Amino acid sequence: MGLTFLFPKDKVVLAGYEIKYPSFEKFWTKKKVVHKDISKVEKQFDDQQLEVNTVCDTCAGGQYTVIETEPEDLAKDPVQVPIIVPDGLKGQWNKMFETFASAKGEKVRIIHYGDSQLEGDRITGYIREKFQSTYGGYGPGFVPVMPVYNQIAVKIENIGDWKREAIFDQSQKNVEDKRYGLWCSYTTMNKVVLPDSLKDSTLITDGAEFKVNISASGRAFAHARTFSELSLHYGDVEGDLTVEITQAGAPVYSAKLDTGSYYKEMKVNFTATSDIVVNFKGKGNAKLFGFTFEKGPGIYMDNVAMRGSSGTIFTKMNSTLLSQMGARRNPALVIMQFGGNSVPHLDSPDGAKSYARWMVSQINRMKRACPNACILFIGPSDMSTLIEEQYQSYPYLGDMIRELKAMCWQQNVAYFDLCATMGGLNSMPTWVEKGYAAGDYTHFAPAGTRIVSELLFKALMNSKNP
Repeated sequence: MGLTFLFPKDKVVLAGYEIKYPSFEKFWTKKKVVHKDISKVEKQFDDQQLEVNTVCDTCAGGQYTVIETEPEDLAKDPVQVPIIVPDGLKGQWNKMFETFASAKGEKVRIIHYGDSQLEGDRITGYIREKFQSTYGGYGPGFVPVMPVYNQIAVKIENIGDWKREAIFDQSQKNVEDKRYGLWCSYTTMNKVVLPDSLKDSTLITDGAEFKVNISASGRAFAHARTFSELSLHYGDVEGDLTVEITQAGAPVYSAKLDTGSYYKEMKVNFTATSDIVVNFKGKGNAKLFGFTFEKGPGIYMDNVAMRGSSGTIFTKMNSTLLSQMGARRNPALVIMQFGGNSVPHLDSPDGAKSYARWMVSQINRMKRACPNACILFIGPSDMSTLIEEQYQSYPYLGDMIRELKAMCWQQNVAYFDLCATMGGLNSMPTWVEKGYAAGDYTHFAPAGTRIVSELLFKALMNSKNP
């Protein structure tokens, strides 16, 4: 405390280093930040319903766990925070639920885009299981050919020198043609350096081995563990490339991939969900946008987790390919869960306004690509940073949420307030203290993931006939 009296206010520079310390006034008048009481959130759940098994996860912020137990009807009381459905969207929103109700006779698709909160099939996997239990459907939907994060939807093992290109990967330079596709990334067989007599460096050698071993994951939810149809989604095929598929060593399918740039889908049916091998042979190459795993009619919900993404990537991709894939997949609902990665960089309320304006163009791009889809925007959760030695909500988080709500209302986009669902601003420290969030004060821990997933599903189901 003596330094407070001896040094000038705010800071002093010694040997090139800045030393900051509280002023006399701040030292004696420092206010304690009141962290939110989240008992109303907790009261909707029994303690045993928040117990989960553990599996290592490498999400930003350290290692913690992801849900692998079956979902239940956890919420005992009506959901506290509803989905906001603008007046101009209500008719289409109700038709979406009519489409869900018809899913027992047809396939109905949902795409869930988001940042690292979704890694490992988090949140998506829980919501998918609840939807499939209600409306039918089996299988996890989309899974990348080469997953780069731990995920529990399907077991994938890659053999060979594969390369992933992702529009959201900040360590990569964007590819010139911007043809990343609806799932925002693709996988190729890595280029090799050939002798001068063979100048086409896109070709792979006959001897190179490129395989994908696939099995259902015992850690996935029950409906995701069952599938009978594998689809390979691809495009931009150059040269001869043959796909051979076996199950338990027995041949199941063999065909050349169609050449050309147009988006294509190859479907193969199976009688079992283990020991599936997809082998790529020949001197060609292709953009492999991903696999989908399904069985019969019902709800199919794709998890598209993009670590570090602010969601401002959709306008940076080739719109023709985006629309081709959007028309083929024809989702009834597109969920965009973004904003959290931009919050730490806001330095004024104007920054929040700018972000909301950027999201208008992203939403409009998705509306054009998926014209039959309703769009639900999930805003950022509460997030904490150290301010005057106390964990508090980021200074402009509230501004971000207000701007996103207003933008969504104007754009006829539904909005779910994840921060309010947690208990509001300054609720994150309590979630960390209770074990519902990780020590980075940003990401959810398993019990917290279960809470927000259940409350989101309840909010969706309660939003019928808004």
